[in-house]
Amino acid sequence: PSVSLDGGADLRDGQYALALDHDHDSIAIGEVISVTSPLLEVEQSAAVPGSAIIDDTGAVIAMIIGNGTNRHGARAWMLEQVTVDLITSGRTAHNWLGLVVSHEAATDMVVVTSVVEGSPAARAGLRNGDLIDSFDGDPIVDAASLHRQLQNAEPGEDAVLTVTRDGSRRIILATVTELDPQE
Repeated sequence: PSVSLDGGADLRDGQYALALDHDHDSIAIGEVISVTSPLLEVEQSAAVPGSAIIDDTGAVIAMIIGNGTNRHGARAWMLEQVTVDLITSGRTAHNWLGLVVSHEAATDMVVVTSVVEGSPAARAGLRNGDLIDSFDGDPIVDAASLHRQLQNAEPGEDAVLTVTRDGSRRIILATVTELDPQE
């Protein structure tokens, strides 16, 4: 038997999901709290890291990562790259700009909701309220597409971000940085 890893395209806040614990033969029924980022916020109660999160069609939509109270669901489409990273280098690499975004449904873009002080995004001049139109020429339509583009970028390279601020489009260069796993 096998399951599909392509679930989750139509996830909704409040949707029910199952967390299947691989070690203790348990099932936890939870609720998808937020789908606005590549990491799902999921109410997991008894779910432990490594548990698969299954949607109502039986497809794997995520896997619980983290520990203690800092647990999230890594989306299924991220799992393939994580697996490759672990096999080839023994660790996972995560690129970082230092910003938090949410989906702007009216424009099909993402809006910057927070910029980390001293981060590459802050040094590049990104601000709260900026709408990110594209990343290196590729359209950004949601937080997941931004995350994919960021993870495919080379650390140390400048990403070309097209943003809309106060009704005007502008080009911003932000240096992609690899996030230190100890931070």
